[in-house]
Amino acid sequence: MTDAGWSLAQGDLERSERLAVEAVQAGIGTEPDAAVIFGVQLFAVRYFQGRLGELVEQSLTLSQRAHAFAGHRAGAALALIAAHREQEARELALAERLAEIPLDQGWGHGMMLWAVVCSRLGLTDRCRECYESISPFPGQLVGNGGWIVGTFDWALGILATTLERYKDAEHHFAAAAEIEQRLGAPLLLARTRADWARALIAHGRPEDRDRAQAMLEQAQEVAERLGAEGIVHEITECRSALAGVGG
Repeated sequence: MTDAGWSLAQGDLERSERLAVEAVQAGIGTEPDAAVIFGVQLFAVRYFQGRLGELVEQSLTLSQRAHAFAGHRAGAALALIAAHREQEARELALAERLAEIPLDQGWGHGMMLWAVVCSRLGLTDRCRECYESISPFPGQLVGNGGWIVGTFDWALGILATTLERYKDAEHHFAAAAEIEQRLGAPLLLARTRADWARALIAHGRPEDRDRAQAMLEQAQEVAERLGAEGIVHEITECRSALAGVGG
């Protein structure tokens, strides 16, 4: 399980999935949470592969369990977005009581995923809540043996972008990139660069266009080489936005 999580951080998606399968096979009958952990790891792989829409029904089922974590509910919302079911995702996001998410082992994962969901849906009030909740924890990495989700700094960056706080976004993305480089996590770094470029494009300053273009090129080289079509799709969206600004 730990090897699967570390392989994902290093960008080896195929090996991560293979090890996750081996882990669940070894754990069935001895580890009560083996199936749930496998589901989380498969979710992470499909997220980077751009195939998260395939897991909508499984994610919804997991989120509706009596003892589901906030991360399970946020994961279901993210899968719904990937399946172009944004209205259902919006309903889940608006129903979540962010301030009441318990500060347990799943809090960081839940808040990170809700940050992504609320940012993608443009829910500014929810983004503001997420930002306030995680802003006391800069410089920290969110993860466990199963999945290194990323840095709080990256999540703060995407939230700040949605809130049009571009100076703050720049600071957060720079901090995230520094941590990811030291960690040796190329997919996390590529994702940060893509979202950083998105913030620069949204800010709309002519002097930022070349920087955004360079970040997108760096991110795309890594994402394509590692088979992270989810990041490639985001880069394509950024390029379209950049072309519009340039026009």
